[in-house]
Amino acid sequence: MFHLGTVSPTRPLTRQFTFAEYLTLLLNTTRKTLRKATYNLAQNILSFLVLSKISTTLILLTELYGCYTWSDALREEFKLSLLE
Repeated sequence: MFHLGTVSPTRPLTRQFTFAEYLTLLLNTTRKTLRKATYNLAQNILSFLVLSKISTTLILLTELYGCYTWSDALREEFKLSLLE
């Protein structure tokens, strides 16, 4: 028999485990940890891609608006210089 003191600090174990039960317990704990890590990584990548897409869209819209208003401003300035 294999004695496992605690699996987690909040849930102490008091029974004896066979080695196969202990390995199963470790594998399940490792799988849960890997699932959480994979989920967090996917969530971080997705949020980065969404934020980069939003920022690219906002930058493009700002540049297009600036080009449009800049050409209007140049036209108005040219007309005013003709009147002087």
